[in-house]
Amino acid sequence: MKCEVLAKGSVSPPPDCENINQYIVDLYFNRIPEQKVMTRPFVSVKDQWVKALDVFRLARETTLNYEYDFKRRPVKRRMVNSHVAYETVPWNNIEEIEKVQDLLSTWKKKRCIKTLEDFDVWEDYYESHLQLDRVRGRFPNGRLPIQITEEGSIGLLKRLFLRAYNKRCWGMDRPLTNSKLAELMSRIGFTVTEHDAKNGNKGTVYDNLVPCTVLTKPLVKKLKKAIPELDVSKIFID
Repeated sequence: MKCEVLAKGSVSPPPDCENINQYIVDLYFNRIPEQKVMTRPFVSVKDQWVKALDVFRLARETTLNYEYDFKRRPVKRRMVNSHVAYETVPWNNIEEIEKVQDLLSTWKKKRCIKTLEDFDVWEDYYESHLQLDRVRGRFPNGRLPIQITEEGSIGLLKRLFLRAYNKRCWGMDRPLTNSKLAELMSRIGFTVTEHDAKNGNKGTVYDNLVPCTVLTKPLVKKLKKAIPELDVSKIFID
């Protein structure tokens, strides 16, 4: 694969690097969250003047910043040369840009967007926060009674579904044992233990508090197929 380097993103390749183009390409495709790289900027003009310094390079370790900044909204995503690619369109307003960049600053500390699966996880994280923000007014002081964990919207769906199942809500009558319920949900695609199923009787059942995302929609369809009496109208945020 041939790639032409247009910019190095403040990354300084090693002095003995023979192929800078390949070094940057490899760095981009193999990057990991919070990866540290070396940058070697020249002494600033201000320090040259104020501190009477000669022109030389400094050596600083910095966090690699090769994730897309989302100044425009990605659309039509696809895989190209083993990496996710997309076209972009403008956001509707500055508030949308500020929101997405705020959420990205936290999310990218643990994951990069390199594949379609990565993008689905990111989109789930982003959409979950937007949808939950819309329903904060339902609760005292705008405080949500259940929080997003590293499992994202799938974690919310799992916890609320287990509560509803154990308390015979959402049209269900709890015919399965904890072990059988855990087995069923694991086959569907959840990460569930028998202990999770047993503890599902703790906590309040909240209707319409699960974000409807690319990750939760197919799981709800599978739950409905496995448990036909499940009232899916009680699950997603309206």
